[in-house]
Amino acid sequence: MTVLNSTKVKRATEKCLLTEFATGGACLQLFGGAALYHFRLGGGLMNKSIKFEYIKSKWYLQDGKVFSKRTHKPVTFSCTKTSGHPSRRVKFGEGWINIYIHEAVFMLAHGRSVADGMVIHHIDGDPLNNSIDNLVELTPSQHKRIHVYMTDDPLRGLRVRYGRWEFNWVDKEGCRQRKSFCGINEAMLFRAEVEEPFRQELRCLGLHC
Repeated sequence: MTVLNSTKVKRATEKCLLTEFATGGACLQLFGGAALYHFRLGGGLMNKSIKFEYIKSKWYLQDGKVFSKRTHKPVTFSCTKTSGHPSRRVKFGEGWINIYIHEAVFMLAHGRSVADGMVIHHIDGDPLNNSIDNLVELTPSQHKRIHVYMTDDPLRGLRVRYGRWEFNWVDKEGCRQRKSFCGINEAMLFRAEVEEPFRQELRCLGLHC
């Protein structure tokens, strides 16, 4: 770890600033003016930490709504056409970050950043319902599975290949698997057996599937 005394970074908070370089996943972490340089691949955790630093310094949660500490008025979030999740682009330090309303609500309600390697899921599937009771942390694989189960597609994972029904799935280790059957009923029964442990895992988190 190398001290960068000559690096000048605009401080966004009085106590601590977490900011990230655009190249190589490098980041600066400032504590009391001391800049420490280290590497973080991907930058996912740093990005979440940056968001949390901004959110807790600028906004607060009241009656389930996000308010500005400066104006004491509700913060406006715009709904994007691509994701359907309301978000707000804000300037932080020397750059810009995009904050989704569900991230702000979750972080303010729990007083922490979203955990590393986790994402926020809307329990009822409605991206506009950002009540804290409707938000839960999931792993990316859990998040993908719950959305697949919520569609309730009777043919999910099934296809006809070489005259036989084939079921394709991803196991707990993240490896793709497949198995063929003579009939669709046999394939669907096997699919139910494979999915049940995953469904039970999600039910333990309060999700309906």
